[in-house]
Amino acid sequence: KATVSVLNCRCTCATPRQPLMGAGEPPQGVTATAWLCLFGLVVQNTSVVLATRYATAVRGDGTPFAPSALVVITEFGKMLVSLFIVHRTEPGGVMKVVREVQEHPRCCMKCCVPAGLYTLSSIGVYYAVGNLEPTLFQICNQGKMPTLALFSMMWLGRTFSRRKWISLFVLSFGILLCSGVSGTNKSSRPQSFALGIGAVATVVASSSFAGVYFEGLLKTDKRAKETSLWMRNVFLSIFSMLFGMPMFLSAEWGDITQRGGTLQAALDVFTKGVDHWAWIIIALQIAGGLLVALSIKHADSVMKSCATAVAIVACGVISHLFFAFVPGPLFFPGATLVIGATITYSQPDPPGLPHSPEPKDKADVELSPSSVERRHTSSA
Repeated sequence: KATVSVLNCRCTCATPRQPLMGAGEPPQGVTATAWLCLFGLVVQNTSVVLATRYATAVRGDGTPFAPSALVVITEFGKMLVSLFIVHRTEPGGVMKVVREVQEHPRCCMKCCVPAGLYTLSSIGVYYAVGNLEPTLFQICNQGKMPTLALFSMMWLGRTFSRRKWISLFVLSFGILLCSGVSGTNKSSRPQSFALGIGAVATVVASSSFAGVYFEGLLKTDKRAKETSLWMRNVFLSIFSMLFGMPMFLSAEWGDITQRGGTLQAALDVFTKGVDHWAWIIIALQIAGGLLVALSIKHADSVMKSCATAVAIVACGVISHLFFAFVPGPLFFPGATLVIGATITYSQPDPPGLPHSPEPKDKADVELSPSSVERRHTSSA
């Protein structure tokens, strides 16, 4: 999603984290698969933000697409991928999804809350990237870390080491430095810095609360923990589409009525602007979820945080070369603080302290195993 983190929109475990490679330490003898996955994640994180920025703000030709329509199409694609994997890996194939709905409808319905929040977050990403320089968006998007920590402390009773609190404070201060001076950038369409910051705040708050809610669900609902990752992805995508369609109608109703208010008019508005750039963004969003799943299986949180830092730097360099981005005087100090705090926060706590949660986007919940599932999937 254009989570992009954007667009890059990733759930924490219901039990103390048990990373595949050890307690947060760099994996011993990192495999070629791990490096390949992390390289792909860096490329995806960078390209999806830049492609979204180009499609929504930079290019002068083409009709703007409806963000909510693109989110619905993306969720449909994720649902197809999840159904295919369920068919290949689950006994009974796709029919097991039908039986799960028939036998445990309440458990399935519980996915509607995080799905709705993630849908709101995914739509917000398009408005954020369309009004903010890509590097600034990626840095502000790291605000998920302190927000998730706050929600986890309030609703899950989590505690944090002093080093993690310092890291969160430094990260927040770095974000303030970066957002206080936005610099200049290339754009062919009207932009609103206030709208962009407001959209980022919506993305951060909704996705963080959804991650905490999902963790609480896994912690209290035994059936939710037993449901396979890919089957849960199917339910999340279905509910996301159900939430996305009313959001689309609400946002685009004026355009639909101007075209006659018919079903054909709604279809025309839905597909408006869905050109090759839109399909590139959709493909990158779906591929990003798969890469997140592979990176968590084959690499640890420290390496993943380093990949995020590299993506921020790469995005800044490319934005400067191709989008005429000129950062303000406080941007580089702020970006350095954000990158350093992100890596420091991911370091393991000393033995005896409770593990802190990592920020999660929808892709992490959908297409990556939680710690509970890692014990079942690591040998796959």
